[in-house]
Amino acid sequence: LYNAIDLAEIERIRSQKEELRSRIRREQGLPADAFLVTVVARLVAVKRIDRFIDAFGNALFSEPGLTALLVGNGPLYEKLAGRISKSGLQERVRLLGHRRDAKSITAASDLFVLPSTGESFGIAALEAIALEVPVAVFSDAGGPLEFIVDGKNGYVVSDKAALAKCIVACKQKPPAFSPLGTEFNNFGDINNYARRIREIYDEL
Repeated sequence: LYNAIDLAEIERIRSQKEELRSRIRREQGLPADAFLVTVVARLVAVKRIDRFIDAFGNALFSEPGLTALLVGNGPLYEKLAGRISKSGLQERVRLLGHRRDAKSITAASDLFVLPSTGESFGIAALEAIALEVPVAVFSDAGGPLEFIVDGKNGYVVSDKAALAKCIVACKQKPPAFSPLGTEFNNFGDINNYARRIREIYDEL
């Protein structure tokens, strides 16, 4: 029985995507057509933000106009800030800390990356897919591999070099994945999740 999300809330945010794309870019002082790569995660070791920073830095060699937004807080905040500064990426990789509008930032993005290893499920990635934002995960991501199919609703990359190439490819030719359908709604809808929970308790 998988975790699920509130598709009604997702639909509300998805209906405002164009407005959100403009608002987030204005807030960050970026041009209207800026290409945004977003990570939403707690800043802890298992989330492997370090390998995202390295991959993004490599992608900038080919596409210097990219911007990354890291949404989240945690014990590694200062360490990651230092890594970003040491790599000279302060203007291109922005640590936003905790944001109550994380889903809106995801909706405004051109690519969502979940760099975790051994993720138990990956709610943020599921939300990104529901918001019709391309998602990239690593092949050791764990849970997200149960709902992300490479080339169909996202990308599965093997290492940092592959992620860098993926980011550049998405910038040069935005992907066109299939719209969400009944299969996804049955999988991700919190109402179906709640119904199934009740059925399990009734059976027990």
